[in-house]
This record gives sequence, C-alpha cells and structure tokens, in this order.
Amino acid sequence: MSQMCVSDKSDGVGSFVTTRYKNKMAASDKMAASDPLVLLDQLMKSDSQESVKMIWAEKLIAESVKQTLSKEKCLATFNELSVLVLTSDKDYIKKAALHAFQNLITTEGSIYLEFLNTAYIVQLFSNPIYTNKINLIGLVMTMLSNFSKLNTDIDRTEQIYRVIRAQISMYLRAHGSDISIAADVKNLRNFVVFRAQISMYLRAHGSDISIAAGIGYLYTSYPLCIPTGLVDQCRLSVSIVNLLAGYNNPTPNKLISFRKNIDVISKMITVIYEKSATEMSGGNEQIWLEVLKQTYSFVSSSGEKEDMDALCFLIESVPTPLMNTATKTILDESDNISGETGLVRALSRLINYMCIWPSPRISIWVQQILRDVKKDSILCSVGEETIVKLLRSLETPIHRGQTGDIFFTLLYGYQHSPTLFHKVVTQIPGILNKLSITRDISARDTRDKLVEATK
Repeated sequence: MSQMCVSDKSDGVGSFVTTRYKNKMAASDKMAASDPLVLLDQLMKSDSQESVKMIWAEKLIAESVKQTLSKEKCLATFNELSVLVLTSDKDYIKKAALHAFQNLITTEGSIYLEFLNTAYIVQLFSNPIYTNKINLIGLVMTMLSNFSKLNTDIDRTEQIYRVIRAQISMYLRAHGSDISIAADVKNLRNFVVFRAQISMYLRAHGSDISIAAGIGYLYTSYPLCIPTGLVDQCRLSVSIVNLLAGYNNPTPNKLISFRKNIDVISKMITVIYEKSATEMSGGNEQIWLEVLKQTYSFVSSSGEKEDMDALCFLIESVPTPLMNTATKTILDESDNISGETGLVRALSRLINYMCIWPSPRISIWVQQILRDVKKDSILCSVGEETIVKLLRSLETPIHRGQTGDIFFTLLYGYQHSPTLFHKVVTQIPGILNKLSITRDISARDTRDKLVEATK
C-alpha cells in the first residue's frame, strides 16, 4: 500500500498524500494496510482528481478484504462495506464495495452468517442515512444468494420454516421487533425479517418505479421473501395495485424502460399467487379477486388521472376464469346509476388502451362485457367516447385484430341514432383506402365489413 505515495507532483495525488500521510505510510506498510477503509475516507475528503480517487478507492476497498481479519474486524468490515454501498454518491465506490462484500463472504462464510442477524436486517431497511435505495435491493439479493448457498441442510431448513410460519403473524404485527425463536433457528429466521421489511419498504418507497421493479426482481428470485398467509399476501398484492395506479405514463424516450419495469412489478402478483398455491390447497384465488376489485375501482373512478396504462398492463396477466368472475360482479353493479357511470369510464379507458397497446386479453374481456351488458345506455356512452379511436385503430394489423369486433359491436348496437355514424362518416373513406392497399386477409375482411356498415 505504500506505493500509493508516488510523488508530490500536481497529478492529483499530491493534494491527498500530504507529508503527514507519507511519513505515516512510509513508516509502516502494515499500518496502511490495516485500515484501508480509513484511508478511503481520507482520500474521498481530499481535493485529488476524480480519476485518481477512483483508482485508489477501488484498490483500498479491495485491500480491505484481502487482509487476515479478526472476527470482530471482519464483522465491522461487512458493516462498513454495506454502508458504502448504501450511502456513497460514487458509482465506482458502490460497485467496488459490493464486490468486496461478496469476496469477504466467500472467505468468511461462517462469520457472514453471524453478521446477518435480525438487528442488522431491520436497520438495513429503516436507517434514514441509507439513501441509495436501488442499491439496497442489489445488496439484499447478494445476501440472500449467499445465504441460500451456505445453508445446505434441508432438514434443518424445514424445521426452521415450521417455526417461521408459527411466528410470522406475530412478527408482522410488530413490524420489526425481534422474535423469540429457538437457538437452532438463529440463521434462517432472518427471512422473516426480510419478508416484513421488504413489504414495508415497498409500500414506503414503491412510488419510485425503479425501486418497485428492483423489489419485483427480488421476489421473483427469492420467493421465500414473500409474506406467508393469505391475508398478508392479499394486502401486499393490493399495495402493488395502488403503486401501479400512481405511475404516470412516461415521455417517449423512457417508454421502453417504463414498460419493462411495469412488467416486472405486475408479475409480482403472479409470483405471490404461485407462492400462495404452494401453501394452501385452495382459496388463493382471493388474491386475484382482491387485485381485480382494487384495479376496477381505479379504472372506473371519476378522478382526473386518465393514464391507467400500468393497471391495464396488469389486467393482461389475470387468469381468465377470474376475469369471468369479475365480469359478473361488474355487470351486477352496473344496474345502479353509479355502477353504470363507473362501467362506462372503465370500458372507455380500457378501449383507449387497446387502441395503443397490444392487449388481447383485455380485448376478450371488453367484448364479453359488451355482449352481456343489459343497458343500451352503456353501449351508447362508450361508443360516443371511443368510436373515433376505434376506427383509426383499424389501420394497423396489430390493433384491428383486437379492436375490430368492438368497433362494429358499438356501431351496430347504436343504430337507432345517427350520432355515432356522424362521428366517423368523414373519416371512413380514408380508412377504406388504407385498408385497400394493405395486402393481408384481416385488412380485406375489415374493409368488407366497413363497406357493408356504410350502406
């Protein structure tokens, strides 16, 4: 480490390596190597060039886990490295610290298991100084990956989880207080802490779509982190719906990453549902029913927020039998005025979404509702709101397959009044021309139907 003191030239190192530091390090290489993270702190507070800081920061962090460490020093180093990951504003420090954390686990696995205790996990999610919330997810996944590898006794794992299942309800009510479990479950009981803390963390910080997606990856990779028990699983699933409802549609340049994140977040509910299926012989469909109920409350609401793309994306993943159950409930509620108004809003928003995004399952759902709805007034209102967009969507193959039947259902279902026809009559010739020059069967069929409708 004494090679760090190469010169006093104005190359960025001289301002950091003062005469005092050079004297100390030249006097004892051992001292320099014994506290590399202390030297790191001094380095980052200096006015050295950023490129120099990066080179030496990476070396100091790597050196911190290459030494022979006492048990106490090893525990302290685990903590210091995790603090760097969660607090540093330098990407190179966060990356180097996480890499060193992994290397230290590799060489000191037994001490790592002792380090990963309840108190540490609770403060990991609750300490306000940990500002790098995205990096927290990566750190937790590193912890869980290694934890799983280091615990290979299947019988012991089963024994431990029997205790966890007995304690989970009490622990979740306490939200972070320690639990009394027999000494032989000391290590794997930490999954109980992870379950509770991750759920709370998602609710507190899930409005940041990147953080929510990170937790989605965590749940997918480590289903053991998902809360146990139907009540808590339903509660978590509804929380995910609430988060999706709050996300605004992005600017075009961020659309791909937005869709990718929404996909991960939506799939959390599928993972929760599948986890629940392994715990009980039936009744876990309640998760999706609660999800649909909450989703419909948003898409049918009178709020000003119109961009419900994230929720519509979620609907595409709902199992078909449960969609049928939801349809019956929705139609029953449409008998009253508020239910009718809500259904009109919901159908209009879903159709608008279909005119933009591929959504075959939403298309099937909307068609089913339109077929079974008993009030002509609902068809009229939905048609007036969406008929123009539906007509325009017939131009493209990817849309006409999911919107064509809906367009003609609404157009023909409102024949006693010319209102809908007047909305589209001036645009039909242009659509017919575009369909005529398109060489595919769906375009030809749609053109023929549209010609017939104009007679």
